Amino acid sequence: LGFAVSHPTLAIALKAAKPPYNVNSMAQAIGCLLFDNPDYLRACTRQIVESRDRLYREMKRLAEEKSGLLEVVESCANFVFARFADPRRVFEQAGKRGIALRHMPPYLRISADTLLEALRQILT
Repeated sequence: LGFAVSHPTLAIALKAAKPPYNVNSMAQAIGCLLFDNPDYLRACTRQIVESRDRLYREMKRLAEEKSGLLEVVESCANFVFARFADPRRVFEQAGKRGIALRHMPPYLRISADTLLEALRQILT
């Protein structure tokens, strides 16, 4: 259950690519329960922000240690962007370890703390 905020041109493209039914009835019912519990939603939001900030800090530290990590971009979303010397290799090696990333050249979109240990092994 989610939503997108975008430029109108992108919204048209997203609408054209989406399935005919956006949200199934179970997701709608759970969404209604969640929206009736704002304290829980705030706690979840706080946890996501803390996780993202921790990931950003650790990635910045890793960039100081590993020459293969060129840049870490601060984010307001639930992920960080990172630029690598060889993003394709990092993407493939993370995948072999069961870690899914989004390759958005020249960056990788990263949203999992579990990636940090793998990156320490992958990067030179």
